[in-house]
Parts: sequence; structure tokens; C-alpha cells
Amino acid sequence: MVAVQGVTKPALEQYIASFNARQPTSGEHVYLAVINAADHFTVAGEVNSTTSFVAYLRLESADSDKDQSRVPYSKRKSVIYTQYTTISVPYHCSLLDPVIDAIYTVAVEKQWLLDASDMQIAVRAGDDGHDIRTETDLTKYLFTSICVLPVDWPLATQCAGISHIVDFGPGGLSGFGLLACKNVEGLGVPIICAGALVSRSSKPYMGAKADLYKTDFADISVAPNWQT
Repeated sequence: MVAVQGVTKPALEQYIASFNARQPTSGEHVYLAVINAADHFTVAGEVNSTTSFVAYLRLESADSDKDQSRVPYSKRKSVIYTQYTTISVPYHCSLLDPVIDAIYTVAVEKQWLLDASDMQIAVRAGDDGHDIRTETDLTKYLFTSICVLPVDWPLATQCAGISHIVDFGPGGLSGFGLLACKNVEGLGVPIICAGALVSRSSKPYMGAKADLYKTDFADISVAPNWQT
């Protein structure tokens, strides 16, 4: 998988479509797997395919030090940044569709099954933010979500009625919480990063682990709501 930044979603989807049209088989296609933010994505595919896709993007991208001031705006190339991730399995795309039935069969045999009726609070899906308690087969849905369904964090975090987002990931103030902060900017939803011991003055709308233990709600980090 490869992280891509500096390009819009429609433009990246066009690059992916153009690249895939040149591939001899569908097994060599690449896919938009994760939408982290408006200009931050992850593309999935087989290793050889993602390597070729990165090379293709470099041909379509402008060098960061190239002066495009004399080029008409509509004809300027995006400055696209790519970075390979440490994940070699192409999650969140149809390439893993054949494995779902196999792992689900193992889960049934081992009785590793989850019942949505046991969930006491809403848990939002990563692809569109719906409450996964509505799923008739929660176990199979989770396998499908991990293996095949794309992740759209901007969409998943746009849930009405939420007051805070808590990031339990290992990235501290530089992990998912930072991306979530960009996605909900101006909505009055502060981010609490449980992996960070203390907050920073440079990131006033991002709280830290200490906020989870405060007894006065007014002392917890707040964020401005541009709609009020």
C-alpha cells in the first residue's frame, strides 16, 4: 500500500482509472483504499502494481521545486507526494474478496462470532459512518470491512450529535487524531488523543490522556464551532 498526498480525490480517482485501463488483468489494478483527509489517501494493490502506480504518478506530477507561475492555472500539474506504507497486504479493496468466506468459515467453526444486539452504544462504520448494530451478520461484516470495504474517515466522522472524538491509536498528537482534527475543523468537535500524555499549546483543539480523567466537563479541551 502507498500513501498519496497533494492531490484531490477526483484527480486521484482519474489517475487510478487511467492506470488501471492500461493493465492487462484486473489482478494488476490498484484501488483507492483509504481516504484520510481531503488531500491524504492510501492506494492498495499488489506490490508490483503499486510500484508501477507510483512511477506513473511521478510522471504526472510536477517537481516540488519547479516554478509553475508562468503556467496557466488550469494546466499546472499537482505536486504529488507518495510514500510506501509498512503494510504489504492490499486491505480495503476487492483483491481480498476471495479470503472472506475462508476466514468466516474458521470464525464459525471456532465460535468467534459477534452479535450486534450485545452492543450497548453505537459503533460507526469506517466506510460511511452508519451504525454497525444494524448489520444482520456483524462478524462477516467486520471481515468485509477490514478486507474489502474502503475507509472514508471524513465521511465516517461526520456523525450528528457527537461532542468529542477519542483517538486510542499509538500516534499520539501526530496520529489519527491529527487527521480527525482536520476533518472536523470548525464543527465544534475537539479531539482527545489517549496516546498523548499532555497536550500542546500549538494544537489547542487536541486534548490528551489527562482529559479522559477530568471530572469537570468544562475543563476538557474545546473546539470552535463556525456554524454558531
